[in-house]
Amino acid sequence: MTSTTVDRRTVLAGGAGLALSLMHEPKLAEASEINLAPGSPLKIESIETFWLHDGSKMGAAFPRLFVRVYTDQGIVGEAYTFFWHSWDQVMPLINGAIAPTLIGMDAMKIEGCWQACWPVLDMHFARGVRNSILPQFTRALAAVDNALWDTVGKALEAPCYQMWGAYTDELPVVSFDQRYRHPGVNYDPAKFADHMAELVDMGYSGVKLKPGRPPFTPAEDAKWVRIVRDAVGPDFMIQADANLRWNVDDAIDFGRRVQDLDLRWLEEPCRTRREMTRVRAATGLPICAGQSEITIDGAHYLMVEDAIDVCNYDPGYGCGPSAWRKVYGLAASFGVEMSVHQQPQMAAHLMAATPHGEKHGIEVYMRDADPYFYEMIENQTSIENGKYRLPEGPGFGFIYDEKVIAKYRHNA
Repeated sequence: MTSTTVDRRTVLAGGAGLALSLMHEPKLAEASEINLAPGSPLKIESIETFWLHDGSKMGAAFPRLFVRVYTDQGIVGEAYTFFWHSWDQVMPLINGAIAPTLIGMDAMKIEGCWQACWPVLDMHFARGVRNSILPQFTRALAAVDNALWDTVGKALEAPCYQMWGAYTDELPVVSFDQRYRHPGVNYDPAKFADHMAELVDMGYSGVKLKPGRPPFTPAEDAKWVRIVRDAVGPDFMIQADANLRWNVDDAIDFGRRVQDLDLRWLEEPCRTRREMTRVRAATGLPICAGQSEITIDGAHYLMVEDAIDVCNYDPGYGCGPSAWRKVYGLAASFGVEMSVHQQPQMAAHLMAATPHGEKHGIEVYMRDADPYFYEMIENQTSIENGKYRLPEGPGFGFIYDEKVIAKYRHNA
């Protein structure tokens, strides 16, 4: 599908931003394909949860939380999310509070289900010990919301990206890996350039690099990123992600040194919104942030402070696809573009329902770092010519290999 990406900040100045945000209407399944009569409830009977990891709770980088929603119509929604930390109370929150709240509710009323879960935060046991329970609650809600959308999609026999307003059915793929940091003071630039060039040969459309790690200076990082650009060519997407590690001066120093390298964005250069606003103004680089926010309000403040050009809100950390779609609506009103931090298993559907998907793509780990995405999904599509084509089935469209699930499954 060929399309033109609109510069929303320019259009907003002309007063047409809202109209543009409503251009793409959802495409639902034909009435003859719908299993349920219109208006029929889809009663939630039970919710199953389990971890996928290798026994150390770190798996191939970090654990996945798999959720299944069972309904009275025999439709089973299933999906998984992942996150680096704050997981010890996630399953108790789901099994002890969220699931009892949702059992008996109509899964087709997905916004009602999402809203019904929030009073869990007021329950006595959910107050936590020493630390706020909010980060764990937002992860728990995300995992269940994710599976609920798969349930509704299967009931309507429609892919999630079509229910959310299909824009495309294939997306660029950005190679993401924690190994893409500065390779060290003794590295061979030629060999490293060859390694980066291999990503082009492997079919990727871009790479996310990790500057900002001590002991390397902004100047050394900028020289390294320039080597990457020379190796991959002008059309290959480069995202530079500092993970909040720089102060303002260092971020500006780096940004000014790479202004001619056509970075897709500079991600989380500093820790605070106002610092990122200063970096954005001083360098002219597109600034991306949002993955560290876990609520819609947090993403909203990034936009109010004029700190970002792109919001990469993480639906696995921050209350699920329902929340991400709300942030997308906010972003449209501020002229901010959207992306998704990691989570390719749902990022593909979310981004395929926006005009920003074809521009920013989705982040995918290498096979050895994410066996779940490559091995656990029987009908996983291949990456060809830098693009990932979405599966055609309803909901998220995945058919899971039960043997792989059994291999990694842990109930606690």
